[in-house]
Amino acid sequence: EFAVDAFMKARLIPAYKKEIISFQRDVYVPDEKDKPAQFLWVKKRGIADGDFKHQTNQNWKKTKVFRFVKDHDEHEKLQRLFQAPESYNLIRTLFRQYAYSGEGDAFTMSMSEFISCIQDSGLIDRKHLDLSRLSTIFVAADFQVGKMSIKEKTQQGNPDNALTLHEFLEALCRVAVVRFGEGSTRSAHDCTKILLTQY
Repeated sequence: EFAVDAFMKARLIPAYKKEIISFQRDVYVPDEKDKPAQFLWVKKRGIADGDFKHQTNQNWKKTKVFRFVKDHDEHEKLQRLFQAPESYNLIRTLFRQYAYSGEGDAFTMSMSEFISCIQDSGLIDRKHLDLSRLSTIFVAADFQVGKMSIKEKTQQGNPDNALTLHEFLEALCRVAVVRFGEGSTRSAHDCTKILLTQY
């Protein structure tokens, strides 16, 4: 029942001092008879966590969707679509699966992992979306507004040449607009809904 998450094996971590443990919301301490003296279990975090709404809000605020979706109402529709539990949980699961499967660390998605994800979904049609467009989308989603050193970016958990979860949200929206919006009158929301429900 306890694991770091659905795609990582349950693991034990060295215990902290008890006074620190009491302030950590993500640490579960079993009964004395069930736990080894020197270890703590890390509780599985999931969609039912009390922080779900806060987590989705924070990730949405970090995206740069407003840079290419200018209409305020359209932007709000996209936000509601991405923050719906079924959509967000699906995207988060997909992100983790590909981030953990390739090179680099388990918390960011490289360009090759991103391309594999889009290829596996069957979105590449070579008319609207090809590998060249995907590379451009990756760079646009990975771009960070404001000047920061490589060290600062890494400390914030957002290194260069890798997508974090909020950048992956933005990249999916960009893919949807290119794949289903070019040459049509579909809105960014409609394009993204097609991507999330049909692919």
